[in-house]
This record gives sequence, structure tokens and C-alpha cells, in this order.
Amino acid sequence: MINPLVIVGVARVDSSTENTQPVATPDHGIWVCKLPQDFTDMATDAIAKLPANVRASIHTVITCSATDDSPARQRCATPQLNDRIRPRDVLGALGVNLVVALNENLPNMQNMFKVEAACASGLFGLEVAGMVARTKNAVVLLAGVDKSTSPLFLNLFRNVGAVAMSPDQYYVAFDSRRCGFAMGEGAGLLAVTTLSHAQELNLSVIATVDAINTRTMVTHPTDPSNPELIEQLVRETIQTSGRNLAEFAYWDAHGTATPVGDELEYNIFAKVFENHDLAISSFKSRVGHCMSASALVEMINGIENLQKQIITHNHNLTDKFVKDDRIITQPVHTTKRTFVKTSFGFGGRNAAAVITVT
Repeated sequence: MINPLVIVGVARVDSSTENTQPVATPDHGIWVCKLPQDFTDMATDAIAKLPANVRASIHTVITCSATDDSPARQRCATPQLNDRIRPRDVLGALGVNLVVALNENLPNMQNMFKVEAACASGLFGLEVAGMVARTKNAVVLLAGVDKSTSPLFLNLFRNVGAVAMSPDQYYVAFDSRRCGFAMGEGAGLLAVTTLSHAQELNLSVIATVDAINTRTMVTHPTDPSNPELIEQLVRETIQTSGRNLAEFAYWDAHGTATPVGDELEYNIFAKVFENHDLAISSFKSRVGHCMSASALVEMINGIENLQKQIITHNHNLTDKFVKDDRIITQPVHTTKRTFVKTSFGFGGRNAAAVITVT
């Protein structure tokens, strides 16, 4: 691979790192993983976790579709004409809070724009970040921050039928009783550049992006796209990466705990890695579905996993929907350094990436 795309900084804030337990929202009866931080504090804390030399080198920021604006929109929509509204609510209603937090904490940033691909925003953003890094010879920060557990979004996903309505109903991905996800909040930051530029700036390389592939296959607003096309997408991504199937440690699943989505993804995994002994795991079992930030939070967890030579298991999985030991229920030790990450978003927006930890 000529001048490959590399990852030089990662940071995440989620209910795993903050030691927050899932709770049921009393007004809506929906099971969520809620952080004890507001949106701006989540973004600022994540930025502070990046290495100082990486923060100083960031030229361009790409934000994923961060839903900091949902509570603010509701507050701005309900007052009477003459009621006063806090400026911060106005900024939130316009979706500007993340922009403000980044501007305040990244002194050398010159450009910022947004990628929106629903729950696949992180991987779609990674593909765009790679294009910018190569074109501009720059360090690009991909930022996903999501605080979706507001009345607006809880009602939206409840009415779609995508969320578990109570603790008794919530089962994690690949469980036979699964009926929807727990909504989560989180922030994920990933700084990328080319290998040559990282060497010029003396930045430590954490991982390489061996391949990133996105595709929009709209067949229905919410139903999964044609499984054969998603399987083709994954196979093409692996082929582009140049990695042998035996090199993979695990499949970092989108794994939302929806009845249709989990089965579709597992069946693709079983076909692509037939006769290969690697794990499949969904980090959403620990942090909930962090929506537009989910791919970044999960990808960073995957990188941290393989740095520690361990694979995070499917937390609280007790009744697998299919008998396959590769659906792990306990942590697994590994010396392999490569994993595949998949993300699927409403509107048939699907993506896969192959990442190797250095």
C-alpha cells in the first residue's frame, strides 16, 4: 500500500469508560445508557484525551451527524413568543454546540464540515477523512458526539419500534430474545493522516486503515438492504485490504439487537469467514447504541482491544440465537492485530473497514 492512511490519535467517552449503568427513563419506559455529562463537556473531555501534539496538528475536522440539538430544539419549539431562551439552547437547536467546542480546543484548525449517514456516519466520515488527508496532506480529526437520549429521539425510535421498552425486554445483540436496542450516549474522536505526513510531524502511528468501503443501497427507509450486496461490500473491503482471512482477530459487529439486523449480519459473517476461527462481538452490549457516534466509539474500542491483546465479549449474552462458539460470551485473548468493522444505517447506508493495530 503506497502512503497508507494511518490513525495517529483516538479518544472516546462512553458509558463503559464513565462506568455508567443503563437506566430506564421514567417518562418513556425506554432502556438507555445515559452519561452524567452534557454535550459540550463530552466533546471537551474527548478532545482532552488526545495527545497534545496531535491536537496541535489538526488541520481539518469532519463531524458526524451529532444530535446535540434534539433537547434544545424541543425547548426552543415549546416556549411562548415572548419567553426568553438561553443562547446555548439556540446554538444547540442549530446544531452548533460541537462546532463551538472544537473551535475552543483546537487552535490550529482551519476547516470543518459534516458527514451525515445515520448510524453509519463514523465509517462514511472515515472514508471522507482519508480523501481530505491525502488531498491536503493534513491531519484530519473525525469527531462523533451523540447525546440522543432526549424525549424527541426516544419517542422517535420508540414509534419506529427499534428500541427495547423496559429492562425486562432488553437483550443484547445475538440473543434469541432480542427485540431492540438500548439507546446510548458517547463521543469518539479519531485523528487520521497519511503515513508520510505522520512521519514528517513525528506523530506516533496507532493503527493503519487497510481499507474503507461505503455504499448506499436504498431499498427501504428502515429495512436492511439486500444481504447479498452487503456481503459483496464486505468481501471487496477485505480484498482491498490485502489481508488474509486467517489474519483477522474478530468482527466488530454493528449488532443492534434488532431481530432482523443481527441475523442478517451474522449470516454474512458466517459466509465470509466460513471455516475460520475468529470472534464476533458487539460493543453496544456495553454502551448502548450511540447512534451517529457509534461506529467511532466501537472502532476505538476495537483498537484498544487489540493493543491489550484482548477482545471484548458480548456483555450479558445468555441465550445465543444460533449455536456458534465464535459469538463470544467471555473475553478472548488474541495476538492478532487486524479486525473488520461494519456499520449499517437507515436508508441503506452501509460500510465496512479493515483496521490493523501497529
